[in-house]
Amino acid sequence: MKAFAAIPLALLAGLQALIAWYWTHTTAAEQLKSVFTSMYGSVPAWSELAFSIGAGWLAAPIVIAAFLVASIFAAGLRADLGVASFAAFFITILMVYAVYPVHLMLTIKA
Repeated sequence: MKAFAAIPLALLAGLQALIAWYWTHTTAAEQLKSVFTSMYGSVPAWSELAFSIGAGWLAAPIVIAAFLVASIFAAGLRADLGVASFAAFFITILMVYAVYPVHLMLTIKA
């Protein structure tokens, strides 16, 4: 049953690593900032902060991977896989929200 919680945790860590790599190894962050500036007049605060963290976002999937490996060897950590999955999901949502600031997108009049 614990493997059921470990699979989404590993998938979310992989997605986080992919997003962090994309932001730091391409011009995506600068392009998104340009789009935000043209659409909203400025870059949303959360997006600016998220993009400025840059490669620091790689810490989250590294910690998650370390936790997964540690949970293989320490039975006590297996009980916390659900909590770790929720935290990984929340971090992933924050990363995606930096790219799609819904609170601003809903205010645009067509």
